[in-house]
Amino acid sequence: MEVYSFTGTACAPTLTPVGCAIGNGASLMPRILVAGVGTNGNVYLVRIWSQVSVFGTFSICAYENFPPPNNEPCGAIALPVSTGCVFPPPFTTENATQTLVPGLPGCVGAAPVDDVWFTAVVPASGQLQIDTDNGVLTDATIAVYTGTCGSLTLVAGKLPISRKW
Repeated sequence: MEVYSFTGTACAPTLTPVGCAIGNGASLMPRILVAGVGTNGNVYLVRIWSQVSVFGTFSICAYENFPPPNNEPCGAIALPVSTGCVFPPPFTTENATQTLVPGLPGCVGAAPVDDVWFTAVVPASGQLQIDTDNGVLTDATIAVYTGTCGSLTLVAGKLPISRKW
């Protein structure tokens, strides 16, 4: 799939490439985010084709991209802390963007592209374990910070297990 911005007229169009996305296998259709490249009211042309010589049908939609409410540290969602792990309904990184806080440390070799934020209060025991359950996100990384939205410090934690979904 390719996206072009369109200016000019139907008889003399000017097409400027905006982006390109390639599907990853038969069940993973491409998607593309057209953000920060246009102005309200711009017209875009979307070109779609098959990567093989087989014809087929598909569905397509366009929608306004709103990041999740916990896209930035100050919008972090509070996680309940209990005596056992009970997973709430799944969260998503859908439409999330990278947090741009100067000097924000993260995990070595794991630069975030689309991060979301949560809070958890350490209980009286002083022990807090954070766990994730598998889902569609297969390459997650967790970093824990202390501080306020504008002044965060990475917390060194013990990693009891390391797993890749």
